[in-house]
Amino acid sequence: MLPIILAAVALKAACVRLSALGTHRSENPLLHHVLVERGAGRVILAVTDLSAALIFCHLPAPLPLTDFQRKLAAIQWRQSALRFLVPLADLREAARTARGTVAITPGELLCGPLLLRRFTSPDIAEFPRILPALTSIAEGWSRREIHVGRVDVGALAAEAW
Repeated sequence: MLPIILAAVALKAACVRLSALGTHRSENPLLHHVLVERGAGRVILAVTDLSAALIFCHLPAPLPLTDFQRKLAAIQWRQSALRFLVPLADLREAARTARGTVAITPGELLCGPLLLRRFTSPDIAEFPRILPALTSIAEGWSRREIHVGRVDVGALAAEAW
């Protein structure tokens, strides 16, 4: 399994912004985690407070331009797909202490061969479904409102545009 590698400076900035949502203060310990997902040529870091989701999308390489290039890349993307949870506190601490890059794998945060943190996290199936289709997530930051209870069909239609 290939790790997800991010520059420590970028990860530190992302952790500051993810922490701003305040999920680490929630009474629900599941919300103290960051959803980390790699797929469709993207690396996603996301948190939720169950009413909104804050999503950071990083493109490690430019996305393919043509349909043929996307079809070829899709094979590699499927093979390297990952989806797991990382405690926000551990991710923040690893970003603070790392120099250069941070390698993120399920259960470990590394800086080169140096182990920064080892962690356990809840089953990913327990985490709320907060992400739209990966191919619809643009590079950078986005915020997504999560609708609970009754849904206003008009508001959903307006959101789609």
